[in-house]
Amino acid sequence: MKDNLAPWIHLYLKGWPEPSKPDFSECLTTLSALAARTKKLRLGAILCNTFRNPALVAKTIATLDIISEGRIEFGLSAGWNVVEHEAYGINFPSARDRVTMLEESLEIIERMWTQPEATFHGKFHSVEKAICNPKPVQEPYPPVWIGGAGSKTLKLAAKFADGWNFGLCGEAHYASRLTKLNEYCRQIGRDPSSIKKAWQGIVTGSSLSDADQGILGGSSQEIAKKLGSFVDLGVSYFTLHFTDRTTLRTFSREVIPGLL
Repeated sequence: MKDNLAPWIHLYLKGWPEPSKPDFSECLTTLSALAARTKKLRLGAILCNTFRNPALVAKTIATLDIISEGRIEFGLSAGWNVVEHEAYGINFPSARDRVTMLEESLEIIERMWTQPEATFHGKFHSVEKAICNPKPVQEPYPPVWIGGAGSKTLKLAAKFADGWNFGLCGEAHYASRLTKLNEYCRQIGRDPSSIKKAWQGIVTGSSLSDADQGILGGSSQEIAKKLGSFVDLGVSYFTLHFTDRTTLRTFSREVIPGLL
């Protein structure tokens, strides 16, 4: 799922016919309902770090992992949408500070999932003997995904992540950032292949397309070919957003079989 407080796809489709702006349910509440009503699906989202206290996030994700019986994928990003922050009265720090906040949050969350009591004192976030019981079902904890492609974020992904999510770009730009991620992994002695890769994009369901911005349109065959180019780069997950339900249904019938 996408962790947004309001519709956002229209921000990428400026100058194009105005897409529908559907209602947006809050992410973690929705995941809780899905965790209780499904049995096999993996569930997760790339959360916006600036929206929530990291200690509370640790507790919430641990609880969701229990409810889902170990099916949660946990993602975190530094945050990007200043419009949402301003609308909801949430502070939007500088890019440098957002990345520092992301690192501190990852430290706190990991400690709360693995230690009886977690203590951490950072510039932006601190906890003192914080308890997170019961622990997540998955061991040592749910898979951690990090979203973003700035150099500092990629270094955090190399250190903390089980998966890396980036997109709204073409394959050349994705490949260049993937090369940097692999480089940072090797610098700390980590095998780059141990990190799963995901690409994020928008499927329009029309002829409108801008591959360099991660906006895919055209025939099902054309979309499958474009996604296949990311598979060739090592991508095994796609985080896709559809402009309408008809497009989603067509994608499931005509595109997915061609990628399997």
